[in-house]
Amino acid sequence: MNLGSKMILDATRKNRAVPRPTAGFPRAGRAPGRRRALTHATAWRNLRDVFLVVRSDTKDPVQNRALAENLARRPSLGGFKFIAVVSDDVPLDDEELLIWGIFTRFDAARDIRPARVETDGAWTRVVPPLAIDASWKPGYPAPLVMDPAVVARVNAAGASLV
Repeated sequence: MNLGSKMILDATRKNRAVPRPTAGFPRAGRAPGRRRALTHATAWRNLRDVFLVVRSDTKDPVQNRALAENLARRPSLGGFKFIAVVSDDVPLDDEELLIWGIFTRFDAARDIRPARVETDGAWTRVVPPLAIDASWKPGYPAPLVMDPAVVARVNAAGASLV
């Protein structure tokens, strides 16, 4: 905890064909029942057919990791590059806060698992989607919350500049 690791994402498109995720999750919504892989999934959001973000209602890090791994292994979700599981405090309808909630709550070495790992001789290749457990973990500091009076003053000052 608090040491961190690094990850580099090459998000450039290698070809014009972008695989589309198959049936399984629409653009946004609520979990359609309590199937095994969706035990703690309460809602989701599809970000540009690349990132599936699933909100979890549990605080148990073991269960959140299992949810992420189970979703990544579902063939119907194989068109996504990433599947992230976030805690229930991450808003799915605000893209900026959603991205912040994902990328500030995981450690690349500990919290990312590929759907599969393949080897070809000495070469190792991870097969997407990559499962990211971006849920709240024990030991994380509490999120910073701005005083509502300060937010109101800043918003009022910004509105007067327009």
